[in-house]
Amino acid sequence: MSKKRDQELTQLRGELRLFRDEYPKLSDDDLFVTWFLFAFVTGNKATAVAALTGHSGEKNIDGIHVDHKARLVSVVQGKYRKELLASRESRADVLDFAGLAELLVGHDDAFSLFMEGLEGAAAGRAEDARDAVLNRKYRLNLHFATLGRCSAALEEEAKRRVRKVEVPAPQRPRLTILTGDRVMAVFRDYLDGVAPPVPSVELPVEGKPQEKYDETTGISSSTFSVNGWEIGQLVVQSGVKLFARNIRGYLGDTGINQEIRKTLRKDPGSFWYLNNGITIVCDDAVLESSSGHERMVISNPQIINGQQTSYALSAEPRGAARAQVSVRLINIAKDGNVNDFAVYDEIVARIVEATNSQNKIKASDLRANDRLQVGLERSLHQLGYFYQRKRAVHTEIAKLAGQHEWKVTKEAMAKAVAGCENAFLVRRGTDPLFEEPRYHKIFNRAPRQLLCCWWLSKAVDWIAWGSTDMQWAKYVVLQSLWTDLGPTIRANQPRFIAMFEDVRRDSRYPHLKRAMEHAFKGVLAYYRAERGSGGDAIDIAAFFKRQGAYDGFARFRETSDLAHFKRYRGAEAKFSAALSA
Repeated sequence: MSKKRDQELTQLRGELRLFRDEYPKLSDDDLFVTWFLFAFVTGNKATAVAALTGHSGEKNIDGIHVDHKARLVSVVQGKYRKELLASRESRADVLDFAGLAELLVGHDDAFSLFMEGLEGAAAGRAEDARDAVLNRKYRLNLHFATLGRCSAALEEEAKRRVRKVEVPAPQRPRLTILTGDRVMAVFRDYLDGVAPPVPSVELPVEGKPQEKYDETTGISSSTFSVNGWEIGQLVVQSGVKLFARNIRGYLGDTGINQEIRKTLRKDPGSFWYLNNGITIVCDDAVLESSSGHERMVISNPQIINGQQTSYALSAEPRGAARAQVSVRLINIAKDGNVNDFAVYDEIVARIVEATNSQNKIKASDLRANDRLQVGLERSLHQLGYFYQRKRAVHTEIAKLAGQHEWKVTKEAMAKAVAGCENAFLVRRGTDPLFEEPRYHKIFNRAPRQLLCCWWLSKAVDWIAWGSTDMQWAKYVVLQSLWTDLGPTIRANQPRFIAMFEDVRRDSRYPHLKRAMEHAFKGVLAYYRAERGSGGDAIDIAAFFKRQGAYDGFARFRETSDLAHFKRYRGAEAKFSAALSA
């Protein structure tokens, strides 16, 4: 095994250990299936665990998940191997799993025979899956996930068996066989925040696609037209998962979006000429013909440009049905010549940045899919916080945040950490905080330490609320507080965070509040003493934007006998003692 593969497998095992902390009764095999269901199918841990079928009599079924919103049934079998790509999966196991497609949607007698001996949760879920496909017209996807190997010939034989199942074309079942390399690709997507991905979509193609292939990189691309209603339905069925690699969310009722919707309502026939269309990246794409109609079958699609257009098409279905959309499809095969995931990520990032030009791109936008941000989002979610790493309209954020009581943006987090350590730096604006080397210095920290900075910054904002002078002075106050209290806060991080999570009833907070109030009075006294007089007086905004504002205050405080500073030190000492008690 290569060093890179060994590192990735170690990372995956570490992730499974985190799952074990939440679900200690699950076996290693079940933990692997749970992670796969979470990362590739559901995006929800509790739902992934609920999809498990148990241990006995499962007949090649480890998990069944019915997604009513996407109208999709997913059946999973997982093979958790101790080594990556070391063992080859047997022909019988793979073909038996492929045969589930016919059993789940075929004749009643065959299904009844299959159900005999099916035990536990598997029986009920198999019946639910059959009902969803046959009676509700849901689609059926089968996923065989293994850390081992499977020959190309066997994979193709299994897929042919699934393709023979007689169901209407829109419900045609799909078999995905993910060997060790492909599971690791899913894991990398998971680390990148693409979890769960959209396994595959089908788009009816208008006319003949224009195709291009780059022999140097192995990247292929095609351009074709699609009815706008089909794009809108992708949004309805898959939602935000379809835009996980985009650097921003849906921006809402902007001027550009209003114009897109106006065109769809007033002149949908001109939409193809007036709109730039959408760009999709994927792992694989195949043009299939059925009954004289051609459909592009796209694996792991991500719309990286045209998110605003896609949402407009979903919001205006009548106009969308009369509009044609230009689709640019870029196939970056992960098992081709660009199989190094760092290269893959770099190519996707360059395409995203180059194609998203209608709305201004900020430096913070380009960090939205950084693994530091994705990991922080997951870690803070475990602590009960919604972390917003992408810009989006408020209504979309509200949907994603759900019942989270505390919401944190990456911009607010960056300003809080920078403000704790450098009052001048944070006054230079938000974008410089997301540029190297500052970006990694700010975010490469434990989640709880970041939260401590954020809560302290938030508390300073509470005191400064409603006062223009205090708003200009607040970062000098914040750096001063962190300089004095930082060691105590870092030593008692869970207590400090818990104090703010129940701040109205916590007896320690009043000491901190008094310290902050006296700190503000001291900083404003420093401004009045040093600003000058008459026509030479320095405006308060310019005064606190100076590079030496905090250092000047620190010197002023050392030599001053103002009562504010004595009261500040007293409140600070009481708070430190209470937090450490």
